[in-house]
Amino acid sequence: MRPLTLTISGFGPYAGTTTLDFTQLGEQGLYLITGDTGAGKTTIFDAITFALFETSSGGNRLDFMLRSKYAAPETPTYVKLKFSYGGKVYQITRNPDYDRPAKRGNKTTTEKKAAQLEYPDGRVVAKKSDVDKQIREILGVNGEQFSQIAMIAQGDFLKLLLADTEPRQKILRDIFRTGYYSTFQDQLRERFNRLNRELEEVKRSVAQYIDGAVCPEDSLWRVQLEKAKAGELPAADAFEVIREINSLDETASFTCQKNLEETRRQLEQVQNDLHKAQQRRQIQISLQRTQQELALKQQKLEPEKTRLEQLTARQPELEQLQARIAALQAKLPQYNQQQEKADQLTGLERQQKKLENQLEQNRQKQVDGSGQLAAQKEELKSLETVGERMQELNHRLQQLGQAQQQLNTLADGLAQHKKTKAKLAEFQALFGRARDAAQQLLAQYQAKNTAFLNEQAGILAQTLQEGVPCPVCGALEHPHPAKISAQAPTEQELKEARVKAEQAQQSAAKASQTAGVWKGKVEEGESTLTQQSATLLDGCSLEDAPRQLSLHLNSLGDQKRSLESELRIQQARLNRKTALEQSIPKWEEGLSALQASITRQEKEVSTCTAAIQALRQQVQELSSALPYPDKQQAVDQLYRWEQQKKTQETALAAAQKAVQQGETQAAALSGQVENLTRQLAALPELPVQDLEEQKQQLTRQQETLTQQQKALYARIQINRSSLEKIQEKQHRQSDLEQRWTQVKALSDTANGTLTGKEKVMLETYIQMTYFDRIVARANTRFMVMSGGQYELARRTVAEDKKSQSGLELDVIDHYNGTRRSVKTLSGGESFQASLSLALGLSDEVQSSAGGIHLDTMFVDEGFGSLDEESLRQAIRALSGLAQGHRLVGIISHVAELKEKIDKQIVVTKDRAGGSKAVIVI
Repeated sequence: MRPLTLTISGFGPYAGTTTLDFTQLGEQGLYLITGDTGAGKTTIFDAITFALFETSSGGNRLDFMLRSKYAAPETPTYVKLKFSYGGKVYQITRNPDYDRPAKRGNKTTTEKKAAQLEYPDGRVVAKKSDVDKQIREILGVNGEQFSQIAMIAQGDFLKLLLADTEPRQKILRDIFRTGYYSTFQDQLRERFNRLNRELEEVKRSVAQYIDGAVCPEDSLWRVQLEKAKAGELPAADAFEVIREINSLDETASFTCQKNLEETRRQLEQVQNDLHKAQQRRQIQISLQRTQQELALKQQKLEPEKTRLEQLTARQPELEQLQARIAALQAKLPQYNQQQEKADQLTGLERQQKKLENQLEQNRQKQVDGSGQLAAQKEELKSLETVGERMQELNHRLQQLGQAQQQLNTLADGLAQHKKTKAKLAEFQALFGRARDAAQQLLAQYQAKNTAFLNEQAGILAQTLQEGVPCPVCGALEHPHPAKISAQAPTEQELKEARVKAEQAQQSAAKASQTAGVWKGKVEEGESTLTQQSATLLDGCSLEDAPRQLSLHLNSLGDQKRSLESELRIQQARLNRKTALEQSIPKWEEGLSALQASITRQEKEVSTCTAAIQALRQQVQELSSALPYPDKQQAVDQLYRWEQQKKTQETALAAAQKAVQQGETQAAALSGQVENLTRQLAALPELPVQDLEEQKQQLTRQQETLTQQQKALYARIQINRSSLEKIQEKQHRQSDLEQRWTQVKALSDTANGTLTGKEKVMLETYIQMTYFDRIVARANTRFMVMSGGQYELARRTVAEDKKSQSGLELDVIDHYNGTRRSVKTLSGGESFQASLSLALGLSDEVQSSAGGIHLDTMFVDEGFGSLDEESLRQAIRALSGLAQGHRLVGIISHVAELKEKIDKQIVVTKDRAGGSKAVIVI
């Protein structure tokens, strides 16, 4: 890749538009980029990097910081680069996010970042993401790789040259992305630690299960078990001790169980004998009780037989009573006929009474109805004008409603206007906070950036020596060298601060835009509401509108309530008129029907009176032929005779049953006495007291054996569980120990912690391979720049086997045949070595990236520390690098270089602000 022309506008220190034609510098050789400190020498390379990859060489500038603070408001910020690659010419234009004046009004707007790529055939890609992708495909590298290849920053490679193994690991990790090897090392170490923890946990579990084992106080194995619990025996021996204890307990348990079963058998025999003795005693008691019951039953049976004889002698009286009952039952149908006629008579009398009552009520209704009809006709006449009054009231209410609706609309507008003004104040306050936050975050970022750059100066200041020129300014004395600050941020912290500052700027711009929108809403609302207030409130101003609006609404409300009250009264009168118009014809019709009903009821009363007189005569004739006045008296007498008959029959049956049951029960009791006598003769007499004593003794013996058996069973179960758990954990321990051994070997190897071996980690080993290739490429330049005296070599033998090693760097002095640390090189020699390393890295990255070819390189500062001969050798090495169609730009303000290099880009500061750059041939 070779830049052809570079146009910078409003970018960095370049306030205006600056165009550099690199074709004037030729196709190969060295050229110098020189100028005052801070004028913008490195910005030229930053502009190229930004145009291609949207990054700067240091990567520590925010988008909004790329715009020149000296640029005029109308000057755009962008970088345009025309470059050639593979014989083809491309042009790319890119701009960052930055604020510019809006095209309309006095506001500012944010110009969004954009990119455009033009191909040799004229095809244009304008989507930023597509441009980024196409640039990477064309050049074959990303922004980070491009900076490593095309920009040789001496300060960074001086740190790489002088660093020990661990700092150099971090540098090479960033360059060659070997971090995943470090992650693999950490994973192996964590896996080993996890297995170690699991193994210790298993061992603790085994000890816990051993500690849970139990044995009798008098056991011969008790001492061995205590040793096992104290950890004085191996787990396998402890397992055998517990197994022996459990075996003895199982034997004792078997013996105890046999004794317990024999005791239970003897106890069961004694209990059976006791049961037989108790059974004989119960039979004796039952025999005595049954004999007593038999004697008592025979004594009670004699009176029952005497009563049965007496009741049997009264049988003729019962037959006479039955004849009287039959004669009276034959008369009962005649009583039914008498009752039927009497019921008919009672019904007609009730009907006559009812008809007379209805007739009297209807006559009274006729008198009342005539009076009501006359009153309703008079009331209807007084309601003739109510309809006209209703129309008048409704019209007035409609007019008031329209006026009230207009005032309510105005009230809603005033309320919404108040909310809009509150919203405007809220967004204005939000904008103020966002603006303050953006300024604060920008100040924090600038402070961190200054501290970060000062730290870089402090690192370089550590290599300064009195009498040796400063690599930056060339001074021989160093009265106030920069110090390394413990408070300096890391590059990641600086990047995070930059992102926060950018986000805060965007938030402030968005808040400003939102506040502007709400301000427009407030102004529009004030105009509309002012016109409405003047029209509806008799010329009232907007400020006095809420008060006048309240007065008008209250007045309209009072008028409306008064009209609505009167309207309700008139509506009630109208409803009454309608009701009267409907009810008067109904009243007239009802009175006519009532008169017809009165005439009909008078005829029905006359007919009912004649029927009553006829039925009274019939009832009187039937009553004179019966023995009792009515059926109820006849039924009552019949009931008394039947109860008397039933009582005699029941008493006879009960006496017969009592005699029969008494004889049956006496026979049964006699049989029971004979049966119990035979049972008693079949059971022998046994010593109950002796049997009770044997039972108590055997019961105590059974309880003792049961407790012994429970204790043995509990110990057996506890120890058996412990044995199972110990055996299970021993298998787990064996498996873990095997895996622990394998993983430990892998972890120690990968993390460089093998005992008696060099402390080389896997990542370091990979980095050693890359580092060896870089050193080999670097030596082709270092030998030239040092006149064949020095050669870099990676140290292969560690100083000790306790710390990490493998990336230490020595220098071989071919003049005296010695080998020593690179830290012993002088300032000029260190510059040559670090420059060689930088060039070696550039070659290696180009090779790793697929053999890409860049026709342009930049070397930034560091030449001030070289003496005349070293400077000459460095230029010679760089000239060799510039052969073969390659341009090498040296960024420096060292005066000797201006004399030795003819082609130059001179950067100067403008007193009015900003910088300019011109090519001098």
